[in-house]
Amino acid sequence: MGRMETEPYEDPAEEVLDVVDAEDRVVGTARRGEVYARGLRHRCVFVRARDAQGRTFVHRRTATKLLYPSRYDLFVGGVVGAGEEYDAAALREAEEELGVSGLPAPTPLFSFLYEDPDGHGSWWSRVYEVRCDLPVEPQVSEVAWYAFLTDEELGGPAARVAVGAGRARRLGAAGRAGAGGPVSLRQDLRLWWSPARIADEGDTPDYRFSLANERTFLAWLRTALALIAGGFAVDQFLPGLPDGWRIALALGLLASGVLCALRAVHHWVRCERAMRRGEDLPVSRFPAVLSLLVAVVALAMVVVVVFGWAG
Repeated sequence: MGRMETEPYEDPAEEVLDVVDAEDRVVGTARRGEVYARGLRHRCVFVRARDAQGRTFVHRRTATKLLYPSRYDLFVGGVVGAGEEYDAAALREAEEELGVSGLPAPTPLFSFLYEDPDGHGSWWSRVYEVRCDLPVEPQVSEVAWYAFLTDEELGGPAARVAVGAGRARRLGAAGRAGAGGPVSLRQDLRLWWSPARIADEGDTPDYRFSLANERTFLAWLRTALALIAGGFAVDQFLPGLPDGWRIALALGLLASGVLCALRAVHHWVRCERAMRRGEDLPVSRFPAVLSLLVAVVALAMVVVVVFGWAG
């Protein structure tokens, strides 16, 4: 780990940047200070640097940064200058912030248009990864503290980052050695009983989305209660039905209700995690299975109604 001291530096607000449209086409130029003040769309590069042991370079931004001062980040990088190519900017920013020279060309992973939720505008972002086997001397005007952390350490609550959140979520969603990674059923089950652990996953989403997720959870529970009630009704109020039919229909409805209740909490956990990581919401075959079970029970009831209790 390291701690950096401050030093004088040129005013970054005077740097000239390309202004781009929603298709990443250059439509003009402006100084960085004006770009930030007016929320003009521009270009940025973000590079994940790993050392020989596969650890990720993580740092705290200096208090003098124009955006997100004193926040933690797991990417080095910055804005793309006017007339500069993405790849050239990625290599330049990586070498500058890490304080090294002779890095291999960073590997491009993906691009996306980032809309900042804090009202700082939007920027076209290109994400890279680079292997850094050299001893680093981070740029003191950019980095106040730094360390190389393992993927396990990045998964802990202390490693949640504010400024790198959007890029980290996109990186994880693209399956690119992100801080999240695949989740086992056992990990999901632990969250059933310790929901506070969900705070260790990514960043807090818009509360409206979390509340909508809870409403979906309650909808699944209501469906489960309806199925269970239907199973009891078949068992208790259709005594004239042959035992085989009655038991089979009742158990089918009760089993569907139990599965639906378990699905409610499991789906809530998976959706909440996905939202915090910025990933696509999980998909499942369960709705199709449940629909088929209910359809089978309904068809059986049709047979009973049409042909009578005696079957």
